[in-house]
Amino acid sequence: MSRFKPALQPEILRAHQKDEQHIASLQRDVSEIARALLGMRRWIRWRLEVDAFASFVYYCATTLSGYQTLGEEYVHILQLGRTLKTVPTLAQRITFVVLQSFGGNLISRTLKLVKKRRNVDGEALNTLVTRALQVHVILFYLFGGYYSPAKRLTGIRYVLIRNWLSTPDVARYYKVLGWLSLIEFGVSLQSAVKSLKASDTGDSGHAESSSKYNCCMAGNEILLEAGIQPLFMPPEKSQLCKNATQAITVDPIPRNIHPTHNEGRRKARAKAILAKIMRNETQVLFVDAARYWNRGAYAVSVVDAHGSLVNAATVVTNFTHEAEEMAIATYKEADLK
Repeated sequence: MSRFKPALQPEILRAHQKDEQHIASLQRDVSEIARALLGMRRWIRWRLEVDAFASFVYYCATTLSGYQTLGEEYVHILQLGRTLKTVPTLAQRITFVVLQSFGGNLISRTLKLVKKRRNVDGEALNTLVTRALQVHVILFYLFGGYYSPAKRLTGIRYVLIRNWLSTPDVARYYKVLGWLSLIEFGVSLQSAVKSLKASDTGDSGHAESSSKYNCCMAGNEILLEAGIQPLFMPPEKSQLCKNATQAITVDPIPRNIHPTHNEGRRKARAKAILAKIMRNETQVLFVDAARYWNRGAYAVSVVDAHGSLVNAATVVTNFTHEAEEMAIATYKEADLK
């Protein structure tokens, strides 16, 4: 039996956050070097790979070399194997470093490849991955142990070097959060199952859809594309029905990337950053992405050197790298070269 106490959720989470701060700093430095060597266009194309490489360097210098990461040292925790009796083997550490650094990119590219070659429903695959990650986080809140999916797969756990630093009182709040998250997960899963059943109802579902969408020209076009004959065709200039207008919602652009928010700071920031990376002032442009606080989506925007909004979109995803890819695609769509 190990004489060390297992690290609880607060210590593991603080260590992870500290590591993320140092990795982000390293990624900025490596990104500057890559941008100078590759040029702007290639850097934008390979930005995700550059960030993954920086993360790989960080974990090679710490975990793979048998040392604590800066986050682990900060909260006085140490990596051990699944039984908490031995240190992780070299194979475990290599697997963890590869999965932690390149796992997100590998999953994203694999999903794209499967969608393209197997003609699989992409939304269903993304939902499956998202649900799996939600279950992983819920398990961490309830039982601790593994905050990183890569550590769960490799069986690397944490123990406290100084037992008196344990915070069981704080860990109880994580368990409460875990139960709340589990309830929310169950409700969302039940809603998804109901939606799936509703999509397979056949003629009765067609009739219901017809009654819902038959009130306007746009609704009739939806019915025709689905192979459902509308009950009647309204005149071309008919107004959108009241029920349809009540169902329309428009999410505001998050304040921290809205072009009218702190306009002076945005202009100064754009001028300072873009002067270093673009020689021709007529070409200056940068993209930004921010997560909606209340939903699994990101707002992406393209802003010019004057802080004005050039293009924007909402990306329904839980993955930051996919939002960044859409931000770059939105930049290309703006056709400002």
